[in-house]
Amino acid sequence: EFKPGFPVVAFRFSKEVRDKYPELPQELLSTLLRKRGYIIPNYHLPPSENDKEILRVVVRNSLSLNLLERLIQDITGATELLIKAADSIADYVSTSGEHTDVENRERIHKLLAAIASGGVAEVKEEKHKKDNHQGSKNKKSYRGTC
Repeated sequence: EFKPGFPVVAFRFSKEVRDKYPELPQELLSTLLRKRGYIIPNYHLPPSENDKEILRVVVRNSLSLNLLERLIQDITGATELLIKAADSIADYVSTSGEHTDVENRERIHKLLAAIASGGVAEVKEEKHKKDNHQGSKNKKSYRGTC
């Protein structure tokens, strides 16, 4: 039975993926998909939802079946790429010295973010550090949910 509503599909990594790869945030998937031409934002839900994140796709009436299939293939491919990269980096990090699990997760996250963003994540992080050291307040963001 059809119920009218917003043409939006929201999804997130499965519990199995989140448990096995806690260092793999969904925002990296959003970044990789943006490089393929999709705008699929990652949103944090309200605190009452236990810090859940979702990815959102707006589905237009004009969306063809071919484009939908390509989108699903690209989401699957990007997810598989991130998982393979996380596994490879985890192997490297585990053999590169004694670090705690938390330190290893942080290192893996930074490496994956740098890979997914093409280095833009590092630039943003440095700018954020510079702004905080200068004592300036964070700039207001006028970006909101649509």
